Amino acid sequence: MIWCTTCKKAVDTLATIPPSGTAAAKRTVSPAPPKQPMRPAVFQERNSPTMKVWIDQDLCTGDGLCEEIAPDVFALLDDGLAYVKEGDKILSEPAGAEAVAPVPAGQEEATIESAEECPGECIYIEVD
Repeated sequence: MIWCTTCKKAVDTLATIPPSGTAAAKRTVSPAPPKQPMRPAVFQERNSPTMKVWIDQDLCTGDGLCEEIAPDVFALLDDGLAYVKEGDKILSEPAGAEAVAPVPAGQEEATIESAEECPGECIYIEVD
């Protein structure tokens, strides 16, 4: 069996490959994707990567997009710069690479979006 990327299904190589020269023969065919074993949720949770984030305040432009997109992860302080949060605590002393905070569960997509939208490109994401 092989995986037909056009049909999006497994096909028997001898029975379903059309004769050469036909339009159907030009389809791209690749091996069938391997079946993924089902794992218990506890196993996946324990072995899932941990996402951490920090901000380089020297590059921060203070636009506040990060705080707008992910208010549970970022905060804009009176100095006009963004900082990461760990729970209710804002990691401002020390700041920068020394202020690495774990991203709260469920906030991974918003954190990535914040980094992508940041005009100062100052948001750094680490995955363990």
